Amino acid sequence: MKKTISVIAAAALALTCTNAAFAESRTANIMNALGQDEIHIIYNDTPVTYDDVKPVNTDGRVMIPFRAALESMGATVDYDDATRHVTASKGTKTIDFTLMDTTINVDDNGAKSTVTMDVPMIIVEDRTLVPIRFMSNALGMQVGWDGDTETVVIADYDEYFANVDSLIPNIKKLQSIEGDDFDVSTADIEASSEDEGTTTDFKGSATVSDKNGASVDGTITVANGGDTYEVPMKIIYKDGTIYFNLDAGKIADFPLAGWYSINLADIYGEQAADLMQAASQSDSSDITAMLKSMVTTEGDAQFEQITNVAAALDAMEYIDKCVTIEERDNGCTASVELDKKGMEEFLGHLLDMYDDVTIKASVDYTDEQANSTLEFGLALTDGRKVTAKVTAVSKKGESGEEITAPENAQDIAELMQLISDLNGLTA
Repeated sequence: MKKTISVIAAAALALTCTNAAFAESRTANIMNALGQDEIHIIYNDTPVTYDDVKPVNTDGRVMIPFRAALESMGATVDYDDATRHVTASKGTKTIDFTLMDTTINVDDNGAKSTVTMDVPMIIVEDRTLVPIRFMSNALGMQVGWDGDTETVVIADYDEYFANVDSLIPNIKKLQSIEGDDFDVSTADIEASSEDEGTTTDFKGSATVSDKNGASVDGTITVANGGDTYEVPMKIIYKDGTIYFNLDAGKIADFPLAGWYSINLADIYGEQAADLMQAASQSDSSDITAMLKSMVTTEGDAQFEQITNVAAALDAMEYIDKCVTIEERDNGCTASVELDKKGMEEFLGHLLDMYDDVTIKASVDYTDEQANSTLEFGLALTDGRKVTAKVTAVSKKGESGEEITAPENAQDIAELMQLISDLNGLTA
């Protein structure tokens, strides 16, 4: 059961890597707040709004009206106009200070201290502005600055992930059904594509023996007119790196035999790769714990990390709405189905270049094994077509062989350089 939840999470993360603009979603809220010529403040995934006085940057420090700053972070604020004294509470922490003073009193669940701000408050249009980083840190939150988007990022991940379970009731229901993690999974894979008279087929098998390793063995068959070529291929995934071996000498003017490798960070970017790697290694029996394992809780908050996690939550919530569960005495059947209209809703824009898109997945659980099927198909308006089907069986009590990475695999960059050089010679 746990690995199935991990697959759902990994699929959600993979979908976020397309930089999709989810309609009326956390991701859309963040992106819609950007693009204006002003300083932005994002608390978790929510843009902070303020009244007539906007944030200002003073000597490299962002200042914001104190009430907007504190209330936007979920704090309860009391202000005594006569004494100009402010008290703000959030969780187990309470801070109090007098406007224009440089010291702040902090009460952390009974542990009291006094800290001195390294930048003074300022007055703008009769409003008192406070340093947002200092106030956030005093309330126990992470703060960061993204210069590319001029955005202050404030993260309180404990609060952010507090209500995750309520967002994904069907996925949580799957978790609640009795079932253990499976020791090994095997799958049969079929894929086909058509493009301008050329048909490319792949048939093979896959094995997943632990949460950090997987291997795929198969054959690519290319048919063009009266010519047909078969190319054996092997793929290994291990600890965040994909290794592949194929002998394309039969269909190319230069050999591509040997092992090559590419890191997930080179495909999806460093942040997205870190998230996907954390998801694959975490105990997915607890979605909240898995999400927490995907973020950095020390140091400055990171804008890219906030947007990636927001997109992951959007994807999980959307997938959850598409899940159907049928329970039985000895297990259950879970299924998901998406069509072109559903994908357009998910992505937040029209898929004008496609005539059709279909995604179907189902898993049948018993106490001892899970049988799953994934079908994918798309047809483009220019006539190109792609279909794929994966049929998998997961069992307990079969540890399988350990999957190891090949030694001395060449980086994909070296392969690309080889192709470039040979193209130059034949030009």
